[in-house]
Amino acid sequence: MRVFAFDLVRVVAIVLILLAHTVALLPLTSGNLPVHLPLLLIGQLGTGLFFLLSGALMLPRERDRAFPWHWRRVGQFLFLIVFWSLLSNMVLYRADGAGFAAAVLHAASANNVLVGGDTGAAGQLWYLWSAVALYLSLPFLGRMTQGLRGWEYVAFAVLTCLLVLVPGTFDAERAHRTLLDPLAENVYGEVPLYGSILAWFLLGDFFVRFRVAEVFRRRVPFAGTFVLLLLALTVFFAGAMEVSLMHAAGKAEMYLPVRLYPRSLFLFAGSALLFLLLLVWAPHFSRCARLMEALSRDVFGVFLVHMIPCLLLPKALASFGVTVAQPLLFSVCVYLGTAVGSFSLAAVLRRVRGLRFLVS
Repeated sequence: MRVFAFDLVRVVAIVLILLAHTVALLPLTSGNLPVHLPLLLIGQLGTGLFFLLSGALMLPRERDRAFPWHWRRVGQFLFLIVFWSLLSNMVLYRADGAGFAAAVLHAASANNVLVGGDTGAAGQLWYLWSAVALYLSLPFLGRMTQGLRGWEYVAFAVLTCLLVLVPGTFDAERAHRTLLDPLAENVYGEVPLYGSILAWFLLGDFFVRFRVAEVFRRRVPFAGTFVLLLLALTVFFAGAMEVSLMHAAGKAEMYLPVRLYPRSLFLFAGSALLFLLLLVWAPHFSRCARLMEALSRDVFGVFLVHMIPCLLLPKALASFGVTVAQPLLFSVCVYLGTAVGSFSLAAVLRRVRGLRFLVS
């Protein structure tokens, strides 16, 4: 049985991720900072939404099934990482002018994670590395949280974020990538941990298991507005911190899409607040249930394929004279083109019986 609120979260999450990756193509300057920085901050909240939703969906199922029910998906995820890394990079090498054979060979050598390569242009696949780590942990997490009461669950989630993470840091790179991700290790020379990912996962289950949205609607006047205000303050303080660091460095610079800002605590809280807000507001959007259900079926596929059109479109637009020098037109064209192209490709693959496993 599908839950409308979960479909809504899926669609909002992918919309935000497409937004973040589109805006990240534009150079960040002091002139466009008031517009681009909030969009980047808000767009990055989509990452946390996916982990919160995963916890809400998977932990209850794991408790109801034989140990370890979700491990069957690990092999598929590993295959998808290899396949989409090779295909995405091969297409982009070809678009840059490499011959077909050269593009295939270069992707197979530089972007084959089986032999120590990284995912290159398909950087979004780090999410699947994180999913592998969570799926391996899932049977144990399900049993550890089985009998916890509400406040105990929150304490466990918060301590997980603080203690599994390297003490004394809230570095977004460490917080959002798992110890399995070769891209982070090869590029940055360190193996990040996944404390806040695990905490998001637990909080997603907590919000649904203890009906937090229903409690908020019943006990807090204007619950949605209250949560929205908290979310706005979170984004504001995240932006203020980033601007202060830019001012100290003397240049407008962010580490996207790998790192949002050096302190990811705001991102962690913002994603949780947005997830709660969508659960609180979901009944008001119930008329869109069919549309959200139709779109949500292809969200995972869109996530896997979207970097191909996102990085190809700027090359195509340049041939028509549309570049980052026209930021509004460029962004709108890339965003809409990426969304339409990704949803179309994902929908086609999902409907072809022999290819469905590539996007599901």
